[in-house]
Amino acid sequence: MDRRILRLVAIADGDTLAGRDYVECCRAAVRGGATSIQVRMKHGDSGLMLSMTEKLVDQLTVPVIVNDRLDVAILGGAHGVHVGARDVAVAAARRLCDTREVIVGVSVGDIHEARGAIRDGADYWGVGPVYFTGSKIDAGFALGVEGFGRLRDMAPQGVPVIAIGGIDSANCRQLIECGADGVAVIAALFEKQDVEGAARELISAIESVS
Repeated sequence: MDRRILRLVAIADGDTLAGRDYVECCRAAVRGGATSIQVRMKHGDSGLMLSMTEKLVDQLTVPVIVNDRLDVAILGGAHGVHVGARDVAVAAARRLCDTREVIVGVSVGDIHEARGAIRDGADYWGVGPVYFTGSKIDAGFALGVEGFGRLRDMAPQGVPVIAIGGIDSANCRQLIECGADGVAVIAALFEKQDVEGAARELISAIESVS
């Protein structure tokens, strides 16, 4: 897969957006430099999630990845799905996708999950939480930069690894320097009124390392 699409993953969380226009906020993130959008609606209606996915696939110029919900990803024509350790297995996701080339990413938070990701052949790893995050209450203990680096080093050659959890424009540079292919961000983008400006600030910090 093209690892450039993971440079700045904007995770559009329904709760974080708190009633704001979901599609427009995602469009703003892309205008600011987000390289892909992840649709995340932990407490949203399935029909709404599907509708938003379809609209984003139709309107955006970057890949759309659906969090957890493989059914929504398939029905909505998304480019990929991101699954957690307790969600549908990577291998099962591939079978259900049939002949479609769908990106399958997986969350990795410890050595056990890293070994599972290696076994199942995920297309990319989302490692974290690196820092404390209030966006995912069951995310586990913060790994820190060193912990992130240890798990990143376990990834097979050629598999992109992105950092997630408490990431903002002030700390993302350190993670890129540590070897992250990109970062996934919720609050530092979608808690801001100026989503486009926040994305510009993040991508500027990321690209300053290159």
